[in-house]
Amino acid sequence: MRLLIAEDHPLVRAGIRLAFDGQDAFTIVGEAERGPQVLPLVAQTGPEVVLLDSDMPGLDRLTCLDRLRTRFPDVAVVILGADADPVQVQAAFVRGARGWILKTIDPQDLAPAIVHALEGTAFAPYGPVQDDSLVAREAGLTDRELEIVRLLGGGYSNKQIARALFITVPTVKFHLTSIYRKLHLSNRTAAARWAHESGISQELAPAREW
Repeated sequence: MRLLIAEDHPLVRAGIRLAFDGQDAFTIVGEAERGPQVLPLVAQTGPEVVLLDSDMPGLDRLTCLDRLRTRFPDVAVVILGADADPVQVQAAFVRGARGWILKTIDPQDLAPAIVHALEGTAFAPYGPVQDDSLVAREAGLTDRELEIVRLLGGGYSNKQIARALFITVPTVKFHLTSIYRKLHLSNRTAAARWAHESGISQELAPAREW
């Protein structure tokens, strides 16, 4: 099955590629980093399935779904989302999405979930819904540390985190030191990866001025 990945975060794309290692039923034919790249890449690579991030920059998922359904009606689209808001899920299915997979899904279950979405008739999200407060408790993080690591996972710099939370940059650095210690991590890249893998990242708001 020819698969196109549409996801703006390189780290997440790398994780998706790893999830398909050894999956002979799938061949990754292309990767889109921004929404406007999706349709041209579909035309160039001829995928059977598009795994579409729910928050691609440059083109919202519903518009992308509408355009894909119009121009490439035979291409199946499966949404990859950080959460499972019922209104968003329903809107995606109305516009032709064949499945909605949560980023909290176990990587080894990703390929089977896509197959199930294409073959099944039950329009419900695949993967466990992540409870941020549970993640924080299990890791020993305070509420403030959870807020910071969520923003860190979304690509925020220390200055952007400080402004978003109305705290100082030194305070952000103090909390990051505590976060690294509690998560047994060495740097912000590892903490951002942990946030992504835990499904708690908060995306950087593009319209906000910093």
